[in-house]
Amino acid sequence: MGLIFRIVVVLSACLVGSDIISVQGFTVSRTNVQQQLSTARSMSSLKPVTRCGDKAVTREGLILFAAGGSEEKEEGRTGKGVAKFASTSFSANDSSTGIVDVVLNALTSDMGGIVLGSLGLVVAIFNRLSALDVTPVEGLGQQSRADLLAVFACLAVLLNGVSKLDVTSALAESVQLDGIPLSAPSFTDETILKNVDGVKWALGSVLDATPADTAVLMMKTSCNDRWKPIAVAGIVPRDEQLRQALPDSVAMTPILDRFLNNKEMTKESYLPTLQALPGRVEFTYLPQNSQEALLVPVSLSLSYIAQENVPIIERAVLVLGSDTAKSFTPRDVAWCQVIAARIGTFVSS
Repeated sequence: MGLIFRIVVVLSACLVGSDIISVQGFTVSRTNVQQQLSTARSMSSLKPVTRCGDKAVTREGLILFAAGGSEEKEEGRTGKGVAKFASTSFSANDSSTGIVDVVLNALTSDMGGIVLGSLGLVVAIFNRLSALDVTPVEGLGQQSRADLLAVFACLAVLLNGVSKLDVTSALAESVQLDGIPLSAPSFTDETILKNVDGVKWALGSVLDATPADTAVLMMKTSCNDRWKPIAVAGIVPRDEQLRQALPDSVAMTPILDRFLNNKEMTKESYLPTLQALPGRVEFTYLPQNSQEALLVPVSLSLSYIAQENVPIIERAVLVLGSDTAKSFTPRDVAWCQVIAARIGTFVSS
């Protein structure tokens, strides 16, 4: 009985631990099937949400263009962490699915891995305890090696099932930002911009489509040795002076200066827990209790030529603040990068 048990456990481990299924003469990868299903769903769910220039665009379409990846349906995240089974379910009544497919799908699912792994560990322990009195001394070594192999196989099955769980991370609690909401973007210097309406559209879009509650377009020009807020939108500081310029108390801006020192830098800078950083003192143009900040460099057009009597733009950065820490997802960051690139055309072309 012990030998049969161990053979069954090893075969189960090989079956459940494998991501390749052979059914009716065909070799199928579960990962490839799930990716194809996800891509098909995403292509059918794209809806135009706004217009960019003379073409209708979608948020998902711009993200796909920027990130070069396939779109997956984004489910709402809550304030609590959630772990749920994410295996694709098949019905035995489906004409395109045979009973063998249903059984194999159940065995290779996350639930099947957890159930079989847990059950195998219980049986392995019971088998070990029950064999202590009946196994001769000369056979204990072989019995121990076989039991260890069975335990390792069960653990592999269990960990394989746990690794396939769909885990949703918990979000930090939102706070009430200390500021006033603007009904429309406000500009401190419109002469430096070549398409003010385009910048308004971009700031409004990034506030509507991402967790950002504040959007600030910061610029460093040739006639000013300090960064200056050019446009602000969303929830802004109550003090109007903070929305127009950096106060004298902020002598250095090392986080923003990283983009100035490396003008070829195109990667964003994400500060997911702003309140825990000493460098938050330079973000005076954001509400004082902003929980996170995302800085996205704005790439100016290669054909950028400064107008006469207008300062030359040395660097521009889109700064976003939010009332919830760690709320920007990779999808949101990709969307912000697309908007920042669009702002670059509004500024310099």
